[in-house]
Amino acid sequence: MLAVLNDAIASFWRYYRARTGRSRRLFQRERAWFATDDIAEPFAFATICDALGLDRAWLRRMLPGKVRPAAPAAPPGDDQRAIAIGTELTIGCCEGD
Repeated sequence: MLAVLNDAIASFWRYYRARTGRSRRLFQRERAWFATDDIAEPFAFATICDALGLDRAWLRRMLPGKVRPAAPAAPPGDDQRAIAIGTELTIGCCEGD
């Protein structure tokens, strides 16, 4: 699961400043993946974060472009704690940017 998340972060940064149609679409796809709070799919962003004990909101804040959840997954007040457990992730930009 960590490999999926790491690949998604790398792809997000790879296409972040994309200007061509295909690359721009790939960026939008990655951005949408980070924005969803869907837990129905085994490799959805929220599912992976929950399984790894990572804070979704914190990860989203580490990405540029105001990645926010599309819609709330549960009503306010529900206990949905996801605490970062010290897993080191490479959240940085590609060389040369």
